[in-house]
Amino acid sequence: MANTGQKEEKHMKKKALSLVMALCLMLTLFGGSLGALPAAAENTDALFRSYPSAACFDQLWVGDMVTFDCMIHEVGMEPIAGNAITILSGDCVELVDASQATDEWTALSCVKSGTAEIRVQSTDWQGYTGERTFTLTMSERPADRPVNVIRNCPDLLHFKLGDAGSKLKEAVIGKIQMENLSYGVAPVDVRDSGGLALTEGCSDLLWFGGGKGGPGAQFVADDRRCDYVGSWDTGMFEDSTFFRSGSFEMQPVYQGQTFGAPIKVIVDAPAVTHNAPAAVKPEDSIRLETTLVGTNVTNQPLSAYAEALEHDTDTNYWFSPAFGENWDEWIINYQPRIEVIEGQELVTVSDVENENTLSAAETLTFHGLGTVRLKITYHQINTCGMNLSYYDSDTGESVFRDNRYHPEQIVTIQVTENGEPVLLPGDIDGSGKVEVTDALAILRMAVGLTAPTANADLDGINGVTVADALTALRIAVGLS
Repeated sequence: MANTGQKEEKHMKKKALSLVMALCLMLTLFGGSLGALPAAAENTDALFRSYPSAACFDQLWVGDMVTFDCMIHEVGMEPIAGNAITILSGDCVELVDASQATDEWTALSCVKSGTAEIRVQSTDWQGYTGERTFTLTMSERPADRPVNVIRNCPDLLHFKLGDAGSKLKEAVIGKIQMENLSYGVAPVDVRDSGGLALTEGCSDLLWFGGGKGGPGAQFVADDRRCDYVGSWDTGMFEDSTFFRSGSFEMQPVYQGQTFGAPIKVIVDAPAVTHNAPAAVKPEDSIRLETTLVGTNVTNQPLSAYAEALEHDTDTNYWFSPAFGENWDEWIINYQPRIEVIEGQELVTVSDVENENTLSAAETLTFHGLGTVRLKITYHQINTCGMNLSYYDSDTGESVFRDNRYHPEQIVTIQVTENGEPVLLPGDIDGSGKVEVTDALAILRMAVGLTAPTANADLDGINGVTVADALTALRIAVGLS
């Protein structure tokens, strides 16, 4: 029993000590008055931070929006109790609701020339409170201060497959500025005041394309400039990689008005190279070699992607080394595939080499006479399965959709008695038939862009002309 009493006594002493320490802490924080909340912060200016700053309140324009930091809160959350703006006098300002990204707030809108008195009551998250009165003076926008866009980036940007999308942001963000803006939210997102309007579908060129959101509401600086126009519009390019060729445009926009010509972005198409001859003789053997060129993809051992190849259509698969060194891109790569799609009985394949991602080789031995057609494909490896599906809002389920881009090339090899190709009239690429691409090739010859070939002059009159291209087109589409 004595031992139990000693333990209780020690417990009471510890509890009393804890209470004394808590009281000391409260005295330190609250200046000796336990019943009072802190009346004001040491730096009261922090309670009344505004966009623009108070130094600009005597030179506002009609159309400006004044925001006090204490009024900003997350969408769906209640503002801190005690924060309020009251218009004391003047009908040239109005209280309006504003929002950007995940933030919303009550702001002051400058609706006409004049002077207004306002009172701001502010309480911060620590409980510091304050009240201050401000005078706002506004006039019409000066005629010599129109909105102006300054561009220090090229009008045409080229990228290749494998380029990190962040390269586009580096080429644009900070290189396009807007000046003489109305105070309010910055033009970082076209859904708000302005930014860069992107052609619909540009995200289809991006592998992963998760992107990053903005850091919260952004405002025009005191000098009425924005130096990071469109920084949120281009968020999709972060943590992404260009994996498909194509093009799109980015148009500077502010308050519904476009400024200057759009910036054009082209993702160049790669090329599948090969050394296949147009014709061979029976029993000839060739060493077919192919490479994928015109990309910024790294040629790697295919064995590095062995696991990924086993999960080729797995929408849940995540290739662990897929992120680039700076975690600003998704690595893409390919598996070379060579397939005989016509004339299988005329060729034997041996000594296949396909250990690398961007090159392959094999030996072809030909038998008999006829045409052999090969399909060379660089199959894009699944490095992020989430790109292989989309969310169906109607069913609430994930639906498989393989949108990968597999560069390919069709190769035609004629097997003839003398090893010389048979020139079918109009068959410019030697595929064994006249196609639309042949008609376009003849048209280029007709207008002098390329040298004419012997089988392009279909009518035998006046050399290669536009009429020959039209004839080839009729053949290609089955009209002749």
